Amino acid sequence: MEALITLSKDIHNTLTSLNVTHWLAYGSLWGALRYKAPLPWDTDLDLGVLRGDLEHLPRGKLKLILASKGMHIHYSSWGGFYRVTSGNARADLMIFDTFANNGYMERVGWEAYLFFINYKKMHAFPAELIRKPLPAMKFANIPGMPVPHRGLEMQKFHYPYDWWKESKPIGC
Repeated sequence: MEALITLSKDIHNTLTSLNVTHWLAYGSLWGALRYKAPLPWDTDLDLGVLRGDLEHLPRGKLKLILASKGMHIHYSSWGGFYRVTSGNARADLMIFDTFANNGYMERVGWEAYLFFINYKKMHAFPAELIRKPLPAMKFANIPGMPVPHRGLEMQKFHYPYDWWKESKPIGC
């Protein structure tokens, strides 16, 4: 868990220094909302990032900075995310963009394009939830981790069938 928290802090600091809008997403947002830390059983960090902010960076800059801190980064065009690893800790930077200019943010990637019904149902949300400036929340030893406005509202879009339940893995 300590490696995951360190990776979270390093990625957050890097994205902040590059002016890349990012926020806790999916399971990591649940952790912040419920425990002010990663979920006790979580194995990765989930962050949402804005495509436009990444596109303004010089090509390769994010990879170069993360590599200088001992991290590896790989882009999945299928999933539309960057996988960042450091030792046994990993993070997924899910990229969101507006496509139809309908006021909603949607995940990028071939998977989102080919399986658009599922993605529009569970991986899209109103853009107002990530309007700048984003609120911040304590996340382990990180005092100011960005979160969506009305954080629980975001989860209603990502988990429409069970957002009100805490689903722990067997044995927790």
